[in-house]
Amino acid sequence: MQRYNPKDIEPKWQQRWDEQGTYTADLNSNKPKYIGFGMFNYPSGAGIHVGHVKNFTLPDVLLRAKRQQGYEAYSPVGFDSFGLPAENYAIKTGQSPRKTTDNAIEMYRKQYRAVGFGMDWAKKICNGCPVIQQCLEYAIVNRENDGVWGGASERERGRIIIARRNSAV
Repeated sequence: MQRYNPKDIEPKWQQRWDEQGTYTADLNSNKPKYIGFGMFNYPSGAGIHVGHVKNFTLPDVLLRAKRQQGYEAYSPVGFDSFGLPAENYAIKTGQSPRKTTDNAIEMYRKQYRAVGFGMDWAKKICNGCPVIQQCLEYAIVNRENDGVWGGASERERGRIIIARRNSAV
């Protein structure tokens, strides 16, 4: 019997899974749906760590079981691109937060794939992409009565959003 060498075997199967769309969920199918979500990633460094693997292992196992039971199993992939860790990593590396975040997301994708997680990358969500960022900004600026802004005027809220957009991501 040959010794198992993941570098020889895994790429072949990962390519087949990609070609067949094994992990791409058809959310309009008539099958019962099952959504498994480990966490909304925070791409603030050079790559994943054991905590990422820990958080995605159980949902991945459950999704595989549900898929075998006939469910349309969906594993969404999402990235929270805002916050100090992303900004601090950008400062540490001397790059823009947009660049370090985009690079981190691509590295995460490669590393999750190497681990073998069955994520639906066709439906990736990233709150740092321009369209979603505009929607978030609109929602934030128009939150009048929830006290989030502590009495800030619409103009002040707009300045906060613009400053955030220019410096963070």
